[in-house]
Amino acid sequence: MFLYVPFCGYSSVVRMALVMKFGGTSVGDAAAFENVARIVAAQRDAAPVVVVSAMSGVTDSLLAATTIVSLEKTFRRHEAAARELLSKTKAEEFVEYVNNASHRIAQLLETLSDETIRKAIQDSIVSFGETLSSALLAEVLNERGVAARQVDARHCIITDEEYTCAAPLISATFAHSQQELRPFLETGVIPVLGGFIGATLNGATTTLGRGGSDYTAAIIGAALSARRGIAPATVSAPSMVLRRMAASLLVLTIATVSARRRRRANRPTTRGRRAAWCGAGRRSRR
Repeated sequence: MFLYVPFCGYSSVVRMALVMKFGGTSVGDAAAFENVARIVAAQRDAAPVVVVSAMSGVTDSLLAATTIVSLEKTFRRHEAAARELLSKTKAEEFVEYVNNASHRIAQLLETLSDETIRKAIQDSIVSFGETLSSALLAEVLNERGVAARQVDARHCIITDEEYTCAAPLISATFAHSQQELRPFLETGVIPVLGGFIGATLNGATTTLGRGGSDYTAAIIGAALSARRGIAPATVSAPSMVLRRMAASLLVLTIATVSARRRRRANRPTTRGRRAAWCGAGRRSRR
């Protein structure tokens, strides 16, 4: 999914940014990462912001995990891709990054039996899929001469505390997204974010539910379109820009309604409680 959106830099000049979203299949292995890197590199002059899902199947593996041993193949997939795509030094650095993630996940899995915090812990565990894929893609781009930086989506997408199916707090999300992303766009560095994940105002990790990476891309597009602190009369935008801005906000509105419907569907019913995770157990693209 590609979405052109206008953004106002520090010079108050309207420019266009390109939000590029890649799903799990698009980053399923080393060859897929290489292909994504070529696509992004070809658009470097369009001020791209990249939103990426976890490698295909990783989210399901993280959801199903009960012990760290069960995730061994998941971690090896990331390591194998890194060794194929990166220089020896950078590959070793990424492997260490994966090992640190494995250690943290192991700690989280030990607390998963506590029902009072189960959903919050689950979100923290699942978030590592997008964190690892976005870190790897940023490194792949840099090694191919494309300036890129992984941006922690939790610094951009600020949500309520409805763990496993959180809703963005729009004002806070717009402000944080602009603060985090605009400096990169102004200097020609490509931000690479993991989709699907966010954080509460207190910094606790949340997820947006199935379809969350598309949601993230729409939110980022709308956030960059917002002219925070600039009087509308001082900005002259062509009708095409305004239509694109309206389109990005429409996508965000549709995604917000969908999230609310998913949340209602997950409330207790007379036939028993539905799956706690939005769309859990269903195969769906992110």
